[in-house]
Amino acid sequence: NNSKILNFFDKWSNVYKKQLSDRSKVPHDQPAFRKALFESKIMTFILPPEYNFRTLYPGFTGSSLPVKILHGRNRDLQAVNLEINSNMKSPQAIIP
Repeated sequence: NNSKILNFFDKWSNVYKKQLSDRSKVPHDQPAFRKALFESKIMTFILPPEYNFRTLYPGFTGSSLPVKILHGRNRDLQAVNLEINSNMKSPQAIIP
């Protein structure tokens, strides 16, 4: 929670609102996110698929590390979390 991050969120919001006003574009927040991110001064890191699991695509998990972030449109992401992390002592994926 610092000025760089707050400025990034403001920029993202402003770019997204501007894109929404253009009726010729499909409203998705990711293009606005990328533009704001690329124009920011914040540091980024792409999480590997073993850490950041997406249920919409084929994937794999690490043998000894639990999935920490789980993305998907499944009706029961909690059940998916338990299945994916079933070999871990304490499954605890974050489901956005």
